[in-house]
Amino acid sequence: MASAEEKFDHFLADIFQTDGADGVVDCFQFLFGAFVITRDGIVIGANAEFIKMIEYPSSELYGMSALDLIAEDERAEMIARFAAGNTERYEL
Repeated sequence: MASAEEKFDHFLADIFQTDGADGVVDCFQFLFGAFVITRDGIVIGANAEFIKMIEYPSSELYGMSALDLIAEDERAEMIARFAAGNTERYEL
Protein backbone atom coordinates (compact mmCIF):
# COMPACT_ATOMS: atom_id res chain seq x y z
CA MET A 1 0.00 0.00 0.00
CA ALA A 2 1.34 3.44 -0.97
CA SER A 3 2.08 5.94 1.77
CA ALA A 4 0.43 9.35 1.85
CA GLU A 5 3.71 10.89 0.68
CA GLU A 6 3.91 8.51 -2.29
CA LYS A 7 0.30 9.24 -3.22
CA PHE A 8 0.96 12.97 -3.06
CA ASP A 9 4.11 12.63 -5.18
CA HIS A 10 2.13 10.64 -7.76
CA PHE A 11 -0.66 13.24 -7.71
CA LEU A 12 1.82 16.07 -8.31
CA ALA A 13 3.60 14.13 -11.05
CA ASP A 14 0.30 13.53 -12.84
CA ILE A 15 -0.67 17.20 -12.70
CA PHE A 16 2.79 18.28 -13.83
CA GLN A 17 2.80 15.81 -16.71
CA THR A 18 -0.62 16.88 -18.01
CA ASP A 19 -0.67 20.59 -17.13
CA GLY A 20 2.95 21.53 -16.40
CA ALA A 21 4.05 23.93 -13.69
CA ASP A 22 1.01 26.14 -14.32
CA GLY A 23 -1.28 23.26 -13.45
CA VAL A 24 0.50 22.61 -10.17
CA VAL A 25 0.30 26.30 -9.24
CA ASP A 26 -3.39 26.50 -10.24
CA CYS A 27 -4.13 23.43 -8.14
CA PHE A 28 -2.49 24.93 -5.06
CA GLN A 29 -3.08 28.64 -5.55
CA PHE A 30 -4.77 28.78 -2.17
CA LEU A 31 -1.29 28.05 -0.73
CA PHE A 32 0.92 29.85 -3.22
CA GLY A 33 -1.07 32.90 -4.19
CA ALA A 34 -0.67 34.31 -7.70
CA PHE A 35 2.87 33.16 -8.37
CA VAL A 36 5.69 31.14 -6.87
CA ILE A 37 9.29 32.29 -6.60
CA THR A 38 12.53 30.72 -5.45
CA ARG A 39 14.31 32.02 -2.37
CA ASP A 40 16.46 34.20 -4.62
CA GLY A 41 13.41 35.79 -6.25
CA ILE A 42 13.12 33.94 -9.56
CA VAL A 43 9.58 33.22 -10.81
CA ILE A 44 9.07 29.48 -11.29
CA GLY A 45 5.28 29.24 -11.51
CA ALA A 46 2.12 31.32 -11.82
CA ASN A 47 -1.59 30.74 -12.01
CA ALA A 48 -3.50 31.44 -15.22
CA GLU A 49 -5.23 34.57 -13.88
CA PHE A 50 -1.93 36.15 -12.88
CA ILE A 51 -0.46 35.43 -16.31
CA LYS A 52 -3.48 37.07 -17.97
CA MET A 53 -3.24 40.07 -15.66
CA ILE A 54 0.44 40.85 -16.28
CA GLU A 55 0.28 40.08 -20.01
CA TYR A 56 3.61 38.22 -20.09
CA PRO A 57 3.63 34.76 -21.66
CA SER A 58 4.65 32.09 -19.15
CA SER A 59 7.72 31.34 -21.27
CA GLU A 60 8.95 34.89 -20.59
CA LEU A 61 7.70 35.06 -17.00
CA TYR A 62 9.43 31.89 -15.79
CA GLY A 63 13.03 32.66 -14.99
CA MET A 64 12.31 36.38 -14.61
CA SER A 65 13.25 38.16 -11.40
CA ALA A 66 10.17 38.85 -9.29
CA LEU A 67 11.59 42.33 -8.69
CA ASP A 68 10.84 43.13 -12.32
CA LEU A 69 7.15 42.66 -11.49
CA ILE A 70 7.22 45.01 -8.50
CA ALA A 71 6.75 48.76 -8.76
CA GLU A 72 10.07 50.59 -8.40
CA ASP A 73 9.00 52.33 -5.19
CA GLU A 74 8.35 48.94 -3.50
CA ARG A 75 11.48 47.13 -4.69
CA ALA A 76 13.62 48.12 -1.69
CA GLU A 77 11.14 46.37 0.63
CA MET A 78 11.22 43.24 -1.51
CA ILE A 79 15.02 43.21 -1.62
CA ALA A 80 15.04 43.40 2.18
CA ARG A 81 12.55 40.50 2.36
CA PHE A 82 14.72 38.36 0.07
CA ALA A 83 17.88 39.25 2.00
CA ALA A 84 16.24 38.25 5.27
CA GLY A 85 15.07 34.92 3.82
CA ASN A 86 11.46 35.89 4.48
CA THR A 87 9.14 33.25 2.98
CA GLU A 88 5.82 34.75 4.09
CA ARG A 89 3.21 35.57 1.46
CA TYR A 90 3.38 39.07 0.08
CA GLU A 91 0.30 40.92 -1.14
CA LEU A 92 0.88 43.14 -4.17
